[in-house]
Amino acid sequence: GGGENGNMNRASVMAAVSEVTEQIGDMVDGATGLLFDGDSDDEANDDRHTVALTPNGRGRGSMAAADSTSSIASSNLSTPGSSTSTLATASSDGVEGTVRYDGDGTVIGSSNAAESQKTNRYGFFLSSTQSESCQLSEKETERRRKKEDEREKKWIKMCKNMSKYERRKPAKLKRRIRKGIPDRLRGKVWNMIGGVNDFMERRPGDYQQLCEECRQRAMEEPENLVYEVIERDITRTFPRHQMFSRDSATGREGLEKLRRVLRAYAATDAEVGYCQGMGFFTAMFLIYMPEEQAFWQLMHVMQRAKSPIRGMFMPDMGETHLALSVMDKLVGHFMPKLYKHFEEQNIVFSMFATHWYLTVFSSSFPFDFVTMVWDSFLAEGFKVLHRVCVGLLKVFEKELLSCDFEGMMELLHHTIPRKVDPEIVMDTAFRLQLKQSMIDQYAKEYHAENQTEAVYPGPTAVAAPAGCMGGGWIAEAEDGGGGGGEGGGGGERESEVGADYAELSLALTEEPMPGAAAI
Repeated sequence: GGGENGNMNRASVMAAVSEVTEQIGDMVDGATGLLFDGDSDDEANDDRHTVALTPNGRGRGSMAAADSTSSIASSNLSTPGSSTSTLATASSDGVEGTVRYDGDGTVIGSSNAAESQKTNRYGFFLSSTQSESCQLSEKETERRRKKEDEREKKWIKMCKNMSKYERRKPAKLKRRIRKGIPDRLRGKVWNMIGGVNDFMERRPGDYQQLCEECRQRAMEEPENLVYEVIERDITRTFPRHQMFSRDSATGREGLEKLRRVLRAYAATDAEVGYCQGMGFFTAMFLIYMPEEQAFWQLMHVMQRAKSPIRGMFMPDMGETHLALSVMDKLVGHFMPKLYKHFEEQNIVFSMFATHWYLTVFSSSFPFDFVTMVWDSFLAEGFKVLHRVCVGLLKVFEKELLSCDFEGMMELLHHTIPRKVDPEIVMDTAFRLQLKQSMIDQYAKEYHAENQTEAVYPGPTAVAAPAGCMGGGWIAEAEDGGGGGGEGGGGGERESEVGADYAELSLALTEEPMPGAAAI
């Protein structure tokens, strides 16, 4: 129902976030492990790290000691932002191995891991209680893999001159991204969109210095509240992924990287600091790219103007209310019968969709779906999230209409993430006749009703580097804008992210870290 979203308070969001965190072991979270040759276009070398998709098991055993962090709290397994980084993958028989790549993402060697546990193609451990998100026939699975291989060849050619497609063939580029970026090229393309390598060239050493400053702060302030919350959350972030499992050296190293990136971001943004939800997509970036690139990708995602994810984590949570209000009206427009059923069952969208926006689906959906959403989200902007939220409900409309309150909540929280077919949902989402003007009108109505301003609160910015495609760069070429309202989510806000953090990034160089207006 519509009006209730405007009255959503911080407690309701916290309850939703807490539920997602605690139930992560029960929800399908499969993930993507990308390993690619970052600079080479040699197609002969592009088949060496493919492994197969299966979602994780549903057991809670991996979360039994989620709050116990003593085993990793003092670890210092690698130099932050160093030129080499280790990531685990799986061989053809599913046995875990490790791959080492340099700072550009180029693979420079591999070896078998000591722990020979089986994983799916995305690096998640398999279990006997595993349930698949979408059962496909062997024939259909093979068809989709062949299609991805064919698309990969086109993408390898396109990546040689991406700027040409951006300027001259944006429609073709948009279509290809919407079909999904080939997995082995995904991190490379994401970094192109974000201009990550350009930021790194302009600001050499900044990340390493941030990490050192944070390390010193952790020693000086052992009870720092922000660091305590980060420490508690990182072990709950994809605990079934080999890169973040506390039970292996590879996993502990991955947790150390996640810790450093989150602390470094908190140091650059005093107003937001760290909030629950940020860890999921940060961990996803680390699966796809070296540590320093993951940090700059996080900076880009959080602060780019066209998709102001940073606004989702602000203290007043106004952007959360806005996103859910827009979703409310969009569902009423596209599916009036389902909207009425939601009202009859007294279900408001904040009861299930908060974490969809908050983590951009990365906390509870299988990662073949998550990464397809992120492909288009990075390229087109926030409008994609509204499309996907409505598209999901449309695909499962008949099932939702047949359920009462309990059945609908079970479907929305558990069944849909397990049954989602990425291709069907994304195709449905992009077939919606959704115009940016419609979103803008709903946002305008929300601001008028609540006497709020449509202003995205971002930090002072520097000019974006050359090559930074930014958010909404494709959408602007065809749809007249890729932003789509500053909405979505919220998280556990830490009040003691001190003002002294604001000085940390400024001390690194004469110019501030890139902010909203920059990207």
